[in-house]
Amino acid sequence: MTPSTDRVVPSLARVDMPTASRLHRVAVRRAALLACLVLLAGLGLTAWLYLHSLHLAQSGAASRFEYRTDRIRAELGYRFTLLESSLESMAGLITAREG
Repeated sequence: MTPSTDRVVPSLARVDMPTASRLHRVAVRRAALLACLVLLAGLGLTAWLYLHSLHLAQSGAASRFEYRTDRIRAELGYRFTLLESSLESMAGLITAREG
């Protein structure tokens, strides 16, 4: 064989036939990419769950606040009605005494 043929054959062998180390590098890259995708999916799911639970907590607090304010308003209305009726009764008593 001539020296020029010896140079061509090994270079073609390196380009055409992947070696074990090259296959290993591709497998490691795929595994790293898969790990990154799983990490991103986990982080995205965690963020969504956090925001969803935050929204649920805020809406629960808002509904409790609404319930409590309605209850307080009803209680105050009832007490003012009692006071009003007491005052009307006293006004009627004073009017009956004078009249």
